[in-house]
This record gives sequence, structure tokens and C-alpha cells, in this order.
Amino acid sequence: IQDVVAGSRITMSDEEAVILWPRIVAFRQEKGREPSRTSNDPIEVRYAEGLEYLKKRKREKLQQQTV
Repeated sequence: IQDVVAGSRITMSDEEAVILWPRIVAFRQEKGREPSRTSNDPIEVRYAEGLEYLKKRKREKLQQQTV
């Protein structure tokens, strides 16, 4: 629930999310975990926001397809 609420507060464009995606994947491979919104590293926080944004957009698209 916390992720859904946090995802609705994120200000990001589709273009920025697409640009961040390869970096998010690289982060996950390098660190062995997803980026955290509670990190002290602002870059990691932005990656986490990008990941949540992309998850939200995917959920929205799936809902539109099922309606």
C-alpha cells in the first residue's frame, strides 16, 4: 500500500522513466536489490521513484486492456 501511495506522489515524465530504466536495471544487477526510496543517496531514491512510476504505468495499461 505504501508503494502505491508513494507512486501517486511521484512527479516524472514517461520520457524520464524510459531514460532511467537501463540505469535501474544496472543498479539491480550491481546491488542485487531494487533501489530504495528511503536511501540517503538521492540518485538511488530517483531510481526507486522511476521504478514505482513504471510499475504504476504498467498497472494502468493492464487495467485499460481488461476494461
